[in-house]
Amino acid sequence: MADFISFPRDDSLLSLNQQALQLALADAPYRVAPGYGMRSLKPAEWRAHLAEPDDAGLFDRLLVWEPPRKGFLYVIPVDVSNGIGLDRSVIDVIRVATIREPHEQVAQFVTDQVDPSDLAFVVDAIGRLYKGRDDLPAEVAVECGQGPGMTTQDILFKRIGYPNLYIWQVLDNRDLSKSYTTKLGWWTTRQSRPIIIQELYHALKTVDPHSNVPDFRLNSPLTISELRTFISPGPVWMAEAAEGAFDDCVMSAAIGNFVAGRKEQSYRETIHETRRRLSEESARLDARRQQDKHPITPQTTDITYAELMGQPDLYDSPDWETNPHML
Repeated sequence: MADFISFPRDDSLLSLNQQALQLALADAPYRVAPGYGMRSLKPAEWRAHLAEPDDAGLFDRLLVWEPPRKGFLYVIPVDVSNGIGLDRSVIDVIRVATIREPHEQVAQFVTDQVDPSDLAFVVDAIGRLYKGRDDLPAEVAVECGQGPGMTTQDILFKRIGYPNLYIWQVLDNRDLSKSYTTKLGWWTTRQSRPIIIQELYHALKTVDPHSNVPDFRLNSPLTISELRTFISPGPVWMAEAAEGAFDDCVMSAAIGNFVAGRKEQSYRETIHETRRRLSEESARLDARRQQDKHPITPQTTDITYAELMGQPDLYDSPDWETNPHML
């Protein structure tokens, strides 16, 4: 089906354990289990592909910055093109945020040659590879509002029987329990496009003050390259690709960030609220530990000697001011 490339990402925001994982990937690339139709490229092979001009070596290969990890949820946005070299189909894998880690783009498949029908089988393999902690394949959100995405989704649903497709939600329903529709897939409309563009912009520029991690981390050089030519004549939500440029990777990332955020909000509190609460609790514990370093003594306490010894405090008597000799 496709070649499989795994290589390190920028580790400036990674924990020590994650950095060790990336070093291990560099020395011994992640091996895909048999049955997924993927072949892990040898280092010499993918270095040769990376040297190809205009990022051509990154196309038609699954780029992996982090292999599947237990205990996480994954979403897969899919932006579908016609596969005739004029536009790009993009399959992103987004790891849903946790208290300690942000939404992150952990894998990507980009092609301008695979047609919408065949793309469904690529999506199926990647989705089953990134199985979530709910024991289901990653949740797939195929863009159906524009382009041939309905073809890809129809094959995924009816022919392949993919078990975890995104259900379209009405965004302005006051009753959240009634926001789900009977439609599958993501629908980019005049109403939904500004929302996902604005939320992508906010997520990329925001660093959580409690965990010091960004809300959304991108790793793909293809996506980052498209962002440089994704411009707006006015407000952020009006942004689109400059003339002659592409925006398929950007739109896939925007859909993925939005869908991942909705999975995060399915809990009782948002990730931000959980991080804030735990940060405040940690600060209180630190303050208590600082207090415990200095035991209570007559010199460090503000209570009186009488209170310390369990005796009546004469200063509480109403007579002490009129008869100070009683002290």
